[in-house]
This record gives sequence, structure tokens and C-alpha cells, in this order.
Amino acid sequence: MLRNFYNVFILLICISLISVGCSNSSTSTNKNNTEEGLSGKLEIQYFVGGFGEAWWKEVIADFQKDHPDLEIVQHAGAKINEQMKPRWISNDPPDVVYIDGPALDEQQLVKDGQLLDITDWYKEAKSPNGQKISDLIVSQPKTYQEGKIYSVPIINSFYGLWYDKTLLEEKGWEEPTDFNSFLKVMEMAKNDGMYGLTYPGGYPLYVWRGLFEPAFIAEGGIQALEDVNQLKEGVFLSKPIQNGLAKIKQLVDNDLIDPGAVALDHMGAQMQHLQHKALFYPTGLWLPGEMAKDTPDNFKYGLVPPVVQDDGEEFPISVYPYRLAIAKEADNKEAAKEFVRFVFQEKYATSFVKQTQNLFNYKMDLSNVDGIESYVVESAEILENENVNLRTTGTAEPLDMRKVLLDATIAFLSNKISAKEWGERLEKEAKNIRND
Repeated sequence: MLRNFYNVFILLICISLISVGCSNSSTSTNKNNTEEGLSGKLEIQYFVGGFGEAWWKEVIADFQKDHPDLEIVQHAGAKINEQMKPRWISNDPPDVVYIDGPALDEQQLVKDGQLLDITDWYKEAKSPNGQKISDLIVSQPKTYQEGKIYSVPIINSFYGLWYDKTLLEEKGWEEPTDFNSFLKVMEMAKNDGMYGLTYPGGYPLYVWRGLFEPAFIAEGGIQALEDVNQLKEGVFLSKPIQNGLAKIKQLVDNDLIDPGAVALDHMGAQMQHLQHKALFYPTGLWLPGEMAKDTPDNFKYGLVPPVVQDDGEEFPISVYPYRLAIAKEADNKEAAKEFVRFVFQEKYATSFVKQTQNLFNYKMDLSNVDGIESYVVESAEILENENVNLRTTGTAEPLDMRKVLLDATIAFLSNKISAKEWGERLEKEAKNIRND
């Protein structure tokens, strides 16, 4: 009996020691992930384009200081999306991905199940200052089926119409405020030997987002684009869409759009604009930074919203945010979430604006910030204008028919098909997709 009691006593001691060890281990791990910072490896993929990468270097360096035990690996460059594609295909993606640049499409990533569902996390996610991120930002996350969220916008850009303020001042032309004044000033430009507008035919998304989408918003509100996104039966032949196309057709019929634009890439079209071969150019806020080395000394960038609305109506704008997302197969999801939270601080928002002359997705007053170009402040004011009809959840480019849509759009701008034929072509494709 004494031997049995002794054996039980020894067993209880062993169990106690194991429990203490497990408890200490758990406490140590939790402490390492909170009080002492994150550990392990964090891989971040970001495209380097018109915004440069100085801001990324700054933020990542500061995040590293806060988490010295974390190994941060940066995958960056102008071709990084193509270079990282094999890893996404093999389900070995980086932890955090900045969605921008060619060969990386958020809709496709969501469709393929490659991004982490952060819906619940985002509802309570707070910036290091303690405020909810949802209260700090201008553009809210894009939602998918059942209200799912897979990314958070960090940079705001919208497609407006760029022009040279110096040129307008020299010619005595007025900045357009509606569709009629838009036509009028382009007619003046035509009479002066230049086209009213150019665009890159090699990248038709520019003119789609900067002219077509706003025209649809002007005629049918945000719902018009929602119907396009959902491939609603009859949408491409509907009154709002056809009315929007009718306005753009006036530009084509009056020879206000450069017919040679169909053969241009974006750099070629931008050079045409800087050389005053076309008055307006539709694109995002990155233009001045991207063309800084080629911009003539007397060229002063001006920006107006897409003025395709009737007199007295709201300015139609399609905001195009650039987003941060976390890979579904990320190895370090905790560190990835912390990094996303980390970037939403006013000091980084201000730093980004000053470095890139673009808008960070953060509510702040830029009027008293030194080193910011006037067009940036004007851009922020445009987004805050109560007379602006905003679409901030992405653009109306149904993924399954994007190529057909853009090909038809180029054919329409080239006067090869009518508005009705454009609609019929897209209705046919939409029907095929709905029946698949």
C-alpha cells in the first residue's frame, strides 16, 4: 500500500511539473508576441511604380525597430508581381501584399481564394493611436459577396482630367465645370491645332476609368456601375449607359479625341499631353511624379474631376484605392495584421503625401502641411466636396469580360462601332458568362 501511495505521489509531482512547464511556455510565447514584439519571418511584397519606394523603406524600418526579433523580408521592384507569381501559384505566398501594378489583380486573387478573409478583424482593428481604422480612413474596403473584406485601402487615387494651367492662362481658356464647358474648351484647343484629349490605347483602363465610368455615374449614379459589375441583364443597353456613351460619342464625332491614341502606350500618351498635342489626359494622381523628369519647366499641372455631368449636377468620380492584403496561406498572419495596423498613423500618412504628392487614405488637413503641391491639396478638396458623387469601392470592370469590354471600348472610340453595337457586343458576352 505504501508503495502504491508513493507511486501516485511521484505521478502527481510529474503532472504538476509538466503543467508548470506548459504554463511557462504559453506565457513566454504570448509575451514574445505582445510585450516583447513579434518574431519569426514577415514577407512583404510591394510594387514600385510612380509612388517610388522611399515611403515603404521608412515604414518597414520603423516597424522593424518596434519588433527587433522579427525577420522582415522585402520583395520589391517594378516587376515584382511577375517575379512572385510562381510562389502564389505554388501556395507559398508572402504574408503581406500591396495590390498595385501589372500582373496582380485583387478580384482574381479573391476569386482564386488566395487572400485572407479579414472581415471580422477589420471591424475592430485599431491604429496604434487607439482609433478604429474604419474611422480614420476616407475610402472604406471593397466588399465582395456576403460583405466579405479581403483588403484595406492605403492610398487614394482617382481618375481625373489633367491639363496645363499655364496653357489655359496664356490662352484665356476657362477650366471646365460641366460637360458643355468641357466641349467648349476642347473645341478651342482643336481650333488652336491640338486635340482635346488623348489616352493610351495600349492601356484602355485609363480612359475607361477617367471618362466612361464617370459618364455612367453622371447618368445613372453609382447603381449604374454596380449593375455593370454584376452583369445585370440588359445593363449595357440600358438608358444610363447608352446616355453616357452618347456624350463620349460627341467627342469622337467632333474629332476632339486623338485618333492616333489607339496605338500609344501610357508613356507615349503622357508625352503627347506634356507637348501640348492634347489638352486633357485622363489618369490618376501619380502622373506628375511619374513624368517629373520629362515635364517642361513652365508646365503647371492642373486637375479637374471628369466633367461629363450636366450643368448643376454632381461631379462623378470613381476613386481607385490601392490596398494592402494578407495572403490566406501566410505563414505569419499575426505579424501581417500588425503591419497593416501600423501603417495607419498620421505621421506615415503625412510622410507619404510629402514624398509622393499623392493622397494617403487617411483623414487629415493638408492645408498647413509644408512641401505639398497645390494639385494635391486640390485633389483632397475634390474628394471632400459635397457636390461630388463618389464611387470608392473599386471600378466597374467585370473580371470575366474585361478584355472584351476594353476591346469594345477602343472600337467605340475609334468610331468602328456605335453605342448600340458596343452594348450588344457586351450583352452577348455577359449572357455567355451568366450561362456558364
